[in-house]
Amino acid sequence: MQQHNGGLKINQQFKAYQLPNFVLQFYPPGLVPRVWRRVMSLEDPFFVVKDEVFKALNKTRGLYLRWRELGDSSGAEVEWTTTELRNSLRSIEWDLEDLEDTIDILLNTKTIC
Repeated sequence: MQQHNGGLKINQQFKAYQLPNFVLQFYPPGLVPRVWRRVMSLEDPFFVVKDEVFKALNKTRGLYLRWRELGDSSGAEVEWTTTELRNSLRSIEWDLEDLEDTIDILLNTKTIC
């Protein structure tokens, strides 16, 4: 565990962020413990964004692999794949910025209800 400003502790091995009386845990898709699946609300913005980012990463990975397969060739498919790859990366960046802003708000909030 590493100590950071404001009492935030980060456990790199488990990707857990811990504040006093609050823990934020990241799990790969499909590996969320059964108990937590029941506790987590589908409407919780953090989990919605996290799921969107994981889905977008999988899509982007596929686009990147296809883009590499196309190599130095030219044509409509290369252009389309390149555009989709750029758009997908931008979308992930925006989602991560939103997630970071949400975490910053939580860190700066004195009470969590």
